[in-house]
Amino acid sequence: MHSNRKPTSCRTVILSISTILLIAFIALGIRSPSPSQTLADIKSYVSPKARYNATTGLSIVREQATFPTFYEASTNIVGSGNYKGVAFTMMLGADFYNSDADPDDADGYFVGARVLIYQLLHSPKTRTKNNIPVIVFVTEEVKHSKRQRLMADGAMIVELPVFETAEWVSPAQARWPDVNRKLHLARMTEYKKLLFIDCDHLILERLDGVFDDQATETRPIRNNASEFRRDEAPLPTDYMVAAIPEQFNHEHDVPPSYVEWYMNAGFYVIRPDKALFRYYASLMTGTDKSDRYNSGFPEQNMFNYAHRRDGNMPWGRLDWRWTVNCATRRDYDAGVKSYHEKFWDEENYWHEPTLLATWKQTRVEMEDFHLRRDRALARPLQ
Repeated sequence: MHSNRKPTSCRTVILSISTILLIAFIALGIRSPSPSQTLADIKSYVSPKARYNATTGLSIVREQATFPTFYEASTNIVGSGNYKGVAFTMMLGADFYNSDADPDDADGYFVGARVLIYQLLHSPKTRTKNNIPVIVFVTEEVKHSKRQRLMADGAMIVELPVFETAEWVSPAQARWPDVNRKLHLARMTEYKKLLFIDCDHLILERLDGVFDDQATETRPIRNNASEFRRDEAPLPTDYMVAAIPEQFNHEHDVPPSYVEWYMNAGFYVIRPDKALFRYYASLMTGTDKSDRYNSGFPEQNMFNYAHRRDGNMPWGRLDWRWTVNCATRRDYDAGVKSYHEKFWDEENYWHEPTLLATWKQTRVEMEDFHLRRDRALARPLQ
């Protein structure tokens, strides 16, 4: 018996495979990259090792030999509607606990960053609905393989230069000088608002709305003459820095009592401003200012001095439900949206059991999601 079917051509097979892959890409939420844009040439406080190249852009590709520095490239200005010009940002620095020979996943902060990126961009429950990008700032020590993996996960990677401070700035731990690089966020004036969120966060609800919080509205500075200092740079005319107060233990009030007016620099929203950056830089350079803040927690204590309650630029208080550290079941039951904890470290930290289980499950979901994506692209990393 002879079949009436025509033989399948190679072209038909190729088109069929292409169609299947396209459907798979759409189903998995793989998005095409947007054209890159470059930074404006910001000349103040340039590290001697930094070089500016206005023609280089950041390409969102799966394999990239080199990565742009802060002075070479900006990220894509994406987002939709009122959210155009905002971004989620985080920072990954050197791994002080493992060697380069160890697997990348031995670095808890790297794993935490991957989980956080997954939640911000891909998780059906918490991913952005407004195409808000995720920018991961890295230091020069971060391994190429980690950068490639985070880029494949959907983040934009930009290397930050060293933020050089005066000798009297003395961080309490060897790994903390890198946190001063976060101050460069104030220079990214092509953005309207940036949320900085530490890698060690678990998200339970979408964070897009933090950019609409009333505390993120621009406000004029105060004009209290007694609060100005001659060895500090001039303040901007207006500003916006909004945060959540630090919780110092698991016995904190829910909602917070705000007895302590001390912002946590692991979750804050900022409106970039060159004058604001110059002011920050003046607080960590030049004459000794250790009588004004303790540089053991360098950038966090500097922020708390710059934005002190009785100063001319007090920080704005975000709704307390956006995040909390030293999380408890009471915070969970009250509907806090994100939790600032090192969930990968069960040896040195206590974690609320429900939140710990949720983070572990989210990590499994993240790894499964990207394994399927890598297979669909037929170009697996590692």
